[in-house]
Amino acid sequence: MSRDVRDLALKRVFTILGTLGFVTTWRNRADIEPLNPETKQPQLPAAVLLDWKENRRVSTRGKALGTQFPPTLMDLTPEIWVVLMPKENQTNEEIDQEITTWRRNIVVAIRDDDSLIALLGNSGEIEYLGMETDMQSGGPMEGSIRFDFSFSYMFDPDDL
Repeated sequence: MSRDVRDLALKRVFTILGTLGFVTTWRNRADIEPLNPETKQPQLPAAVLLDWKENRRVSTRGKALGTQFPPTLMDLTPEIWVVLMPKENQTNEEIDQEITTWRRNIVVAIRDDDSLIALLGNSGEIEYLGMETDMQSGGPMEGSIRFDFSFSYMFDPDDL
């Protein structure tokens, strides 16, 4: 049976995001309109999980037997986007508190998720790398937030 930790970890993070009270939650979705074009119902605030990147953390060079490659520690670094409902005026009232609340909720939920921790295993690690918002000079200033995490785990090619 396949135990692809990368895929399982991404599915778990997506599940975690689905428990945090977003109107919609997506995986690998492009731009989201504030209102559903068909129903005119709000789609924001939304969470979007982008699979992004997986890199080896530890080199296996010189440890392989023939053409086989051995297990190695990997870093999975998805992007988690939060897209807030745009404000109707330029003052962006209370957007600072929304950003702070989503930051706290996401970081704590991921940090404290026992299922994700168990999935990453004894050599695994969850690292919060920071966040970036569009609340900056030259940004659209609508309330998009990108959270960066790194999830380390032992990749065993025999698990695929």
